[in-house]
Amino acid sequence: MKHHIINAFIILGFIILAVTSCKKTNQQNSDKITLDSLHIIDFALQIEQSILNGDTATYINAFDKEYLKKKLQDNSIAFSSLDAPVGKFYFENYFIRIATAATTAIDNSGDFHFIKYYIKDGEHHIVMRTYRDYSIVINDWIVGLVDNQIKIQDGFLYNNSSTLSNDLIYYLHYNVMEITNPDGATPKLAKANGLLASGKEKEALKILEKNKPFLKQYPQFWQIYIPALYENDVKNYITNLEKLKEEGIDHRCILLNKLLFYSNNGNSKASQEIIEAMIPLTGDDPIYLFLFGKALSVEEDYKNAIICFENLETGLPLFWDIWCEKLNCYYQLGNTEMFKKCAVTAISNFGMSESELLDFIQLHFPAMKKLDFFAKKEQI
Repeated sequence: MKHHIINAFIILGFIILAVTSCKKTNQQNSDKITLDSLHIIDFALQIEQSILNGDTATYINAFDKEYLKKKLQDNSIAFSSLDAPVGKFYFENYFIRIATAATTAIDNSGDFHFIKYYIKDGEHHIVMRTYRDYSIVINDWIVGLVDNQIKIQDGFLYNNSSTLSNDLIYYLHYNVMEITNPDGATPKLAKANGLLASGKEKEALKILEKNKPFLKQYPQFWQIYIPALYENDVKNYITNLEKLKEEGIDHRCILLNKLLFYSNNGNSKASQEIIEAMIPLTGDDPIYLFLFGKALSVEEDYKNAIICFENLETGLPLFWDIWCEKLNCYYQLGNTEMFKKCAVTAISNFGMSESELLDFIQLHFPAMKKLDFFAKKEQI
């Protein structure tokens, strides 16, 4: 009898062990990340939500820094800089800058969104877009799997016409050379940028042209050079942009800069053509409808512009520039009821007080200042 009881306990022990082992195996399988659309889109949406919540840590930690450090071996100055505190600082600061630029846009009533997932040549891509002050930044990241975690390993920065790894290399290279060789060519970039910001675009362009042979490998150079081209010769800006293809500037960078030019200068037809060329690359981002509406507004086609802006209500948050554009269209169309309705949303959306809103309206839309925006309903 005793032997039967002992055997029963042994068998029960094996069953418990098998069940426990099975549960652990199932748990491990359920926790295992695979590089598929479901997990990658979730990864991108986590970055998006963290930025919208003002948290930069998720985005900063999303990059595969160990992989990118290995890519630095292509440039001896950038790679060797990691042995010194200055190199380590700028390496980490590179990723901080990317995330902080996104949260700063949100803090300044801009927008940040994940807009497309796709696979090309076996590589998985996520496209992230930042909007601020009638301008956009588009980053097309390539992701991979590292220790059961999805990480950003490379990609393409539209605004810089550069891969992520190349941009990082020359960011480190630039900052190291600026410190170690203050009389060299790299400090000229900072000088040109300062001149451009202070309205001395001719002097800025002159410095950039003179030092182009030494500086054009830096993605930062083109970030300054392209605005300098615009400020110096608006009439021939598009022609000059096209010529940059000969300098090796990627067509995606040129498309983006063309779109911003046509939108802000009021050419809806050209804007539409560029948007149609960009949608296959970036996805059908609602921000394109806003930029198209902006072009219509500059052309004073307020009737069609307001249709664009009103159709953004489900695709984008009501950020400041959309609100201002809608107000201007209602103002120009003489639609007082919709103007009033749109105006008062600033109190809940932007934290304006009633007096601040009235001051804003008096300054920008004086013909509407006598409207009763805060009429109280009569008590029955």
